[in-house]
Amino acid sequence: MRHGRTEWIDLGLFQGRLNSPLLPGVGQQMREVAGLLRNKEIKRIYCNSLGRCFGSAKIVADILNVPLEIVPNFLELYFGSLKGQPKTMVDAYPDFIKNKELDIVYTPYPGGESYYDVGLRIGRDVDRILANGEPCLIVGHES
Repeated sequence: MRHGRTEWIDLGLFQGRLNSPLLPGVGQQMREVAGLLRNKEIKRIYCNSLGRCFGSAKIVADILNVPLEIVPNFLELYFGSLKGQPKTMVDAYPDFIKNKELDIVYTPYPGGESYYDVGLRIGRDVDRILANGEPCLIVGHES
């Protein structure tokens, strides 16, 4: 599940590992999500420590009465020089745009990570979680 909406999402900014507050109404949205998950026998919820992710996960975990585990590697993609910038700033990096169109997986953001890098970073933790064999929920990010 992706975390709830934030101010920066509505402003069209790259958040990455920076934080912006959850919007009013996210609590109700997360309560609705918890209602949808109530019969799924979720045993544990995993997330990172960023406020938007942890806050969203905590609401659902409290309603489902399941433990919440912080996984440091589950941080959002590192957007490098684009962090905190409007998404339109990507136009200032034409080589990045061209390379990403050719290979979205391996092309890193300027000074940041690629999707491949994120996969390497989270892979062991995902394997560990899946090895438990328990129904679970991972609360994460768009990237």
